Amino acid sequence: ATGIAEDLFGDHALANVVVLGAAHQAGLLPVSGSAVREAIRVNGVAVRANLAAFEWGRAAVARPDRVRAALAKVTAVEDTAQARTVLGDWRAPAALRALVLTRITDLVGYQDTRYAREYLDLVRAVRTAETRADPGSTALTEAVARNLHKLMAYKDEYEVARLHLRHRDELGGGAMTWHLHPPLLRAFGMRRKIKLRSWLAVPAFKALAASRRVRGSWLDPFGHTGVRRVERELVGEYRAAVERVLPAVTAGSLGACVELAGLPDGVRGYEDVKLASVAGYRERLPVLLREIAGP
Repeated sequence: ATGIAEDLFGDHALANVVVLGAAHQAGLLPVSGSAVREAIRVNGVAVRANLAAFEWGRAAVARPDRVRAALAKVTAVEDTAQARTVLGDWRAPAALRALVLTRITDLVGYQDTRYAREYLDLVRAVRTAETRADPGSTALTEAVARNLHKLMAYKDEYEVARLHLRHRDELGGGAMTWHLHPPLLRAFGMRRKIKLRSWLAVPAFKALAASRRVRGSWLDPFGHTGVRRVERELVGEYRAAVERVLPAVTAGSLGACVELAGLPDGVRGYEDVKLASVAGYRERLPVLLREIAGP
């Protein structure tokens, strides 16, 4: 379900709806499909994506061959030569290697190969420590691989532009209207979304996506807001925390290490909602660090 959500929608949060669709198709829900669809519409949040995720979940039960073909097509497109070069001959179980390769590919597109190598360096170090503690376990490496990627690939203006362009191509291009509410305009007091037609939005998105390498530098016009600064800080804080516990990874501490590695999963939402979740993350992190690695 997570694979379908991430590979076909770019959003792991839709995995729950994929599971819901699979459960419905398998006859395990005491409500009708139309009732589920109506509930999604009434909820009013990401309606089209949730409806599509529900149907892909049904397809995973009814036509798994088509789902596998769709996932293979996405993988074939996204597994670039650059990502495979970064991954190199790293030895890991096939499922873990595939999980990491997908995220390296995304980080190459998000920023560049140097950024992707920084990601892989920490994942490899975690894998070494986990293998030393428990040769049969991959839980810690998987948790770091997922959550480090989540923090490193935060959705700023450059990434939003890149994703809009990618999904526009997947939908066949053509004339579209985007409803956007950029943080910069919110800072100036604009409370409503603006509408941009393709003739204006697409060139703007292309310019933004091409400018992604200034991300986080003094040239980044969007990087000085409070939220963007916090997002960059989180990457460094998480890396430092993981590196600190690596010498203390043992069979006995593995569970606490996995919990620590999974903390960024609770960092969700945008703007004030995200900052509130960051506060909870930062409150729990030092507690686990002391438990695992001492004061």
